[in-house]
Amino acid sequence: MLFRSLLVPLVAATATLAGRTLPGFAYASGENFAINGQKFYYFGTNAYWFSFLSDINDVSIAMDQAKAAGIKVIRTWGFREVNATYVPGGLPKYGDEGAGPSTIYFQKWTDGVPAINYGDNGLKRLDQIVTLAEKKGLKIIFALTNNWADYGGSDVYVANLGGKYHDDFYTNSAMKSAWKNEGILRLPNIDFGTFHLYPDWWSKTPEWGTNFTIAHAKLQNKVRKPVISEEYGWLLDSDRQAWLGRSSNVTRNEAIGAWQAAAIKYKIAGDMYWQLGVDGLSFGNSTNDGFTIFMKSPEAKQLIFEHAKKMNRPAY
Repeated sequence: MLFRSLLVPLVAATATLAGRTLPGFAYASGENFAINGQKFYYFGTNAYWFSFLSDINDVSIAMDQAKAAGIKVIRTWGFREVNATYVPGGLPKYGDEGAGPSTIYFQKWTDGVPAINYGDNGLKRLDQIVTLAEKKGLKIIFALTNNWADYGGSDVYVANLGGKYHDDFYTNSAMKSAWKNEGILRLPNIDFGTFHLYPDWWSKTPEWGTNFTIAHAKLQNKVRKPVISEEYGWLLDSDRQAWLGRSSNVTRNEAIGAWQAAAIKYKIAGDMYWQLGVDGLSFGNSTNDGFTIFMKSPEAKQLIFEHAKKMNRPAY
């Protein structure tokens, strides 16, 4: 949740090479995506934790449940930075947030020098995810950094390369170059927009969220580029009271249902809720951050299964 990511989509997100499209890969075509010449609207989800699970079979189980629900695209983290050199209270370790500790990481910083991990507990894990998704007919989007400090994100570059402010990541040439050097694949002509929607954190109403969605859909048509509703969520009221000290009589079905209806009506190119919740993993249920929608939860029928059928229909 609340991760504003810099994206390089892989395995059928957006790909053109020397002016031609690649078979099986999605590409931008006006305000839509397309695959093999056919419009591709999709319903997807986020499962940032795929990349950190120690047992790849757990990823396979989760993918199977997602596909069975009608999900076509899954967005996960293609980054996990750790610091070999850290200073308590100063330079943090990073990497054990959210889903908990993991031996998997993709880049390690030692005295300000980054080293990419190409091993089995590094980039080879992303290869495994790509292979699984391909076999199951799913598409993957890898987010390659995080606007926040979780799992390293952009702040790891600022902390290790002598920056002073969070936004130095976007302006400092050394930091930008270091991030680009970690890039796994660079595809030309990737050009689409994204937005995230968390009214709970922003002290906004669900109605505001609906208008926010519509505004981005209209912008999609204005600039003739695809726009993805990349993350959105509405807390259960018990979590809202515990974390924010306030309550709402608007249910998750009512709030998210209205945003999803707007996405369909105004033909948002892609729709990805936060976040995937599954059971039956080697350790039980997947991680729950308060926004997770589990497949067996009451709201899943409307917000996942029924919405997937509407979003994925050919005439959408």
